[in-house]
Amino acid sequence: MVLLSIFSFANTTAQELEIGAKAGLNFTSIYGDNTDDTGSLTPFNFGLMAEYHFSNKLSFQPEILFSGQGYDLDNTSVALNYLNLPL
Repeated sequence: MVLLSIFSFANTTAQELEIGAKAGLNFTSIYGDNTDDTGSLTPFNFGLMAEYHFSNKLSFQPEILFSGQGYDLDNTSVALNYLNLPL
């Protein structure tokens, strides 16, 4: 009886985990005092995500994302690369 309940628990938890990918574009620029000469950049972002459902109303979704950001100043690109870990 215990063995049967362990297998059924393993089977239900496998169905509650979803894994996926994300990708897109960032439209980045900088604003503030003395930023009249800056332009925008269009870097990309991508990453992986997983979502674990505890119940119908509660889930946990950790992600790991690479995000390119920055701005253009006097024909020189200032590229900033970030690795985000939202939980």
